[in-house]
Amino acid sequence: MRGPKCPVFKSKDSVLQRPNDETATAGTVCPGQHDFADGYSVVWWDPTALTLGLKPALGVRRDDLIVKDVARNVVADGRTKYDTWKLARIDARDRGSVPAMKVQTVREFAALHATSTDALEARTPRMVLDNSISVLSVPSWLRHPDRPAGAAFGSLVHAVLARAPFDATREALEHIASIEARLLAIDDDDAVAAAAVVERVLAHDLLVRARKAEARGACRRETPITLTLEDGTLIEGIVDLAFEEDGAWTVVDYKTDRDIATTGEEQYRRQLALYASAIGRATGAPATGVLVRI
Repeated sequence: MRGPKCPVFKSKDSVLQRPNDETATAGTVCPGQHDFADGYSVVWWDPTALTLGLKPALGVRRDDLIVKDVARNVVADGRTKYDTWKLARIDARDRGSVPAMKVQTVREFAALHATSTDALEARTPRMVLDNSISVLSVPSWLRHPDRPAGAAFGSLVHAVLARAPFDATREALEHIASIEARLLAIDDDDAVAAAAVVERVLAHDLLVRARKAEARGACRRETPITLTLEDGTLIEGIVDLAFEEDGAWTVVDYKTDRDIATTGEEQYRRQLALYASAIGRATGAPATGVLVRI
């Protein structure tokens, strides 16, 4: 039976050539559709209805593309084009591997030049080194020996200072501290201690001035800054707090005694000087820094 959408098969054999040129027998499957008892059908194709032995007209199988008997000038021209492309590719990769600019964090830059003042002066604007950087130590009772210590606690205090409103109540501070403590896997007792520290820091005159500036829209907290140095290096960092009053900016950086003992006060002074310089450049106003030791 003729299969659906199949041409008329003229041959009586579904095999193109049998071994020893044998002829078809009564048991030979004829081309056409054959139905089976299980409810399915199979179409045996007549091989003579197919155009066999064709070669693909396109693609890599075209041996005329790779034969050796091509004119030498054609081969030379192709080789020249390939070599030109390859050299251009190598040059492009080499150019692409050279950074268009050098980027460093404030911390990285300050640490790199912590022991080389001459190198720092050669690379940074004079205004960076001329900025007035003062160190403010909060009352000693904020750093009582019984107060929790360690890097994790310092991170917790810093996080609460970053999120807490300047006029936050003790209850609000403890709520913020409890959330941040969970993120840092710190227990509730340390969260309460951190809230107490932040409450007293916010009561300091420096933070009171910042709160007044915020009411005027002249305060920035956790603000990203960038500064381009004389040699083209791009310095980036995040300022803890900066506020403007009387046409001048005060830049505040919070550090625990543990931070300063580990890294050294001079490095943090350099970091803060870079922050102040970036803000001074951006605003065109004088900027000074205050390193707050908590």
